[in-house]
This record gives sequence, C-alpha cells and structure tokens, in this order.
Amino acid sequence: MWHDEISSVMSIQQIVPAKQDNQSGPVYIMDVQGDYSFDDFLEQDGAENDSQMIDYVAGNITKGIIPVPVIYDARQLEQVYHIVKGEVK
Repeated sequence: MWHDEISSVMSIQQIVPAKQDNQSGPVYIMDVQGDYSFDDFLEQDGAENDSQMIDYVAGNITKGIIPVPVIYDARQLEQVYHIVKGEVK
C-alpha cells in the first residue's frame, strides 16, 4: 500500500548544499514513484504556478496523514531547473 510513497521518500537526495555567501537554500531531488493522482490534478487545470504544483505533490506523498512542509523560493526553483538541464548556474 505504501510502496510508492516509501520509495519516493527514500530517494530524496541533497544535490546542492545551502550557501551562506548568497543566502541560497539547499536543493533536493526526489524520484517520485506512482502518480499521486497527478493526472486528476492536471485534468482539473493543474496549478497556476510551480509553488502550487509542489504543494500538491508534497501533500499527496503521505496521503494527507503526515503534513510535508516544503520551503522554496524562486531562486531555488531556478537553480533546480538549471541543475536538471545539466547547466551550472
């Protein structure tokens, strides 16, 4: 029952540590297993921004039983984008 959720949480890895010199936070990646009803989410017009999408996925990892706080800002999201694309920024 919890195979996808446990696999997803176990895959979390820090790929960039926090940097005090520019006050950037750490960056993590996670290999999401399962769909967490994401297709239903998209059929209902999805999200207006990245923050709403992240909140949806994070909230569904534990099926609402355990709250999953996510701290992010635009700089962190941009940094993740460049890392995933293989670009160093």
